[in-house]
Amino acid sequence: MVVFKAVWRNAMTEEELKKAEKEVCEERGKCALRTMLKEFYCDTPRSIVILGLFWSVVFIAGAVYTGIKFFEVEQVQQQIMYATGFICFIIGLGLMKVFSWEIIHRNHLERDIKHLELRIMELYGSNKK
Repeated sequence: MVVFKAVWRNAMTEEELKKAEKEVCEERGKCALRTMLKEFYCDTPRSIVILGLFWSVVFIAGAVYTGIKFFEVEQVQQQIMYATGFICFIIGLGLMKVFSWEIIHRNHLERDIKHLELRIMELYGSNKK
């Protein structure tokens, strides 16, 4: 956002613009899945990572428990109860995966926004001349 504000004030020179674009282009190479996972565990606050892992373990344990109990009971009413519990735990696990995936892609989106700001600066500079 700072870069974008500088455009309107004409504070950036050609050299600064090229330097900023070079930095963004280098950062765009960090879009590999391995790098994004590393950033998730290193750059994301520990509380978010611990929260996601804790609830994932709870949902997995609940799904395993209800799955096993489903095959142990003989009454249809209890089977329906455990099947419903199993489905709820699996949906919860899916939601935790979506939450984690969003956190992983947050850094990637920030890089893309920065790159877009630089492109807007270039277009603004070329239209001004």
